[in-house]
Amino acid sequence: MKYTWLLFDADSTLFDYDKAEALALQATFEQLGYAFDPAYLDEFRLINVRMFHLYAQGAITTNQVRYDRFEQLSSIIGIPLDCAAFGDGHISNMAGGTYLIDGAQDVISALAKKAKLAIITNALVDVCKPRLAKSELVSYFSDIVSAEEIGVSKPHAGFFEQALGRIGNPPKEEVLVIGDNLISDIKGGHEFGMDTCWFNPQRLPHDYDGMITYEINHLSELLDILK
Repeated sequence: MKYTWLLFDADSTLFDYDKAEALALQATFEQLGYAFDPAYLDEFRLINVRMFHLYAQGAITTNQVRYDRFEQLSSIIGIPLDCAAFGDGHISNMAGGTYLIDGAQDVISALAKKAKLAIITNALVDVCKPRLAKSELVSYFSDIVSAEEIGVSKPHAGFFEQALGRIGNPPKEEVLVIGDNLISDIKGGHEFGMDTCWFNPQRLPHDYDGMITYEINHLSELLDILK
């Protein structure tokens, strides 16, 4: 096979982030003694997208992501929340959210026989590492490279440079980046000189022609691409 290394994004590529986020937010409210309204989830998701976008740009810190999103949510829903307790509780609940994208375990177990695998993620360390350790995928990955841990996030070149250094600096033409985010994974991987595979289960349109080497709608399609 052309590729000796496959670099997978984690959230919404291997792990079902939407399910984990929904269950973690509800559990955190209930554990801390608050009634949970499903409308809170929609508000929280909008806040979370903005916060992680700012984090990827280097505009805010991980502690701001962890706690400030609950300050914003508190303001929107009009309920005073203990933001420190909510921040820590939500991280703990997210770390237990090992729900996988359909087909992930079968595909990863098959690909692990063909190439070496690593995870590249902008997720917080306290979420991504415990989650992988508890999941059915843990034995297949040789490393998990976290933006928080190395101090630079996708899509910046410094992230990919350090990620390749962590796995022994393989030739870029032997590395494939697989992820659902057109900016963090696809644009970042392409601009660093690597082939990319966009996981697009919702069949969304795009204007990233030339940056996407492969496009898939189900993870099982990787098995045909990477024969």
